[in-house]
Amino acid sequence: MAHGPVEPGGRGGARAASPFHCPYCGDTDLWPREAGGWECRSCLRAFSLQFLGPAAPSARTPEGGAS
Repeated sequence: MAHGPVEPGGRGGARAASPFHCPYCGDTDLWPREAGGWECRSCLRAFSLQFLGPAAPSARTPEGGAS
């Protein structure tokens, strides 16, 4: 499997983390899209990533238990 470029372009020089694999098929043939986001050339799907912020400590479950 080929690896795509590691950072998207066209965002005013801002660097963003790149995905390691496609969330749909798991392949690593990923390429940045000019309009933003990523495209997987294996399954021909496009997707974007969004960082929402840190999770609140109360969102974590205790070890061995369910919330």
